[in-house]
Amino acid sequence: MRHDSLNQIQRATQPRGILMTEALVAAILTGVLLALLVPSLTAIRRQRELQRFEALALVEINNQAEFRPETSASPGKLSAWFQARYPDARLAAEPLELATNSLGLPGVRFTIARSGEMNGTEQKVSLVVWYPSERAQP
Repeated sequence: MRHDSLNQIQRATQPRGILMTEALVAAILTGVLLALLVPSLTAIRRQRELQRFEALALVEINNQAEFRPETSASPGKLSAWFQARYPDARLAAEPLELATNSLGLPGVRFTIARSGEMNGTEQKVSLVVWYPSERAQP
């Protein structure tokens, strides 16, 4: 008999609805956590996409500069792989004046630009390539 009375005491002292309150608090905490976490992860993903574009654009510019004749200043074409990955990307090549370099080396500034996904800004990656010249001094 003593065992039955102990169970009755335990049931009487346990507040009703505690499980529902715990579930509600857990749901609120989970919601707050997700509200903070999702925008952060989205921003991280966008930043990584921008960094990936910069890295691949530098590789593409390097490839353009490798096979570029010294006298040509007109921009070449982006590779098919890069164009398929970034269809809105544009390549420009701007010849630099010989006076800008103290050694007198001919140079070309290569720029790959594309319209940015964030705030409609344009993302640009530029690299200046100095080509060797016969008249350059060592």
